[in-house]
Amino acid sequence: MSLLRKIIIASVLGFCVTSCQHTQPLATKDTDRTGWVQVATIPAVSVVKMQRVMIHEGIPAWFDASGYPYYPVTVPPEYRDRAKQIFSERGYHVNSK
Repeated sequence: MSLLRKIIIASVLGFCVTSCQHTQPLATKDTDRTGWVQVATIPAVSVVKMQRVMIHEGIPAWFDASGYPYYPVTVPPEYRDRAKQIFSERGYHVNSK
């Protein structure tokens, strides 16, 4: 096998491994969300994208499907300001409280 072919195969495999990783949510249905505050409301079609953004930012966030087709988003109080900023920058409805 040629060196170029080995490099190409290694590059493709490396890309697949890094791009196919599943990110774990920081908040699950078992998370104690007592005291969490609602920061935004987003359409259902944006939930997966915004979950990834929150995970990337290190902010535990709960997207409540009971509000379908618009999901209320809650976060721990210490993340309120940063979460509001993130949602606002992306054009979503941010709670004023």
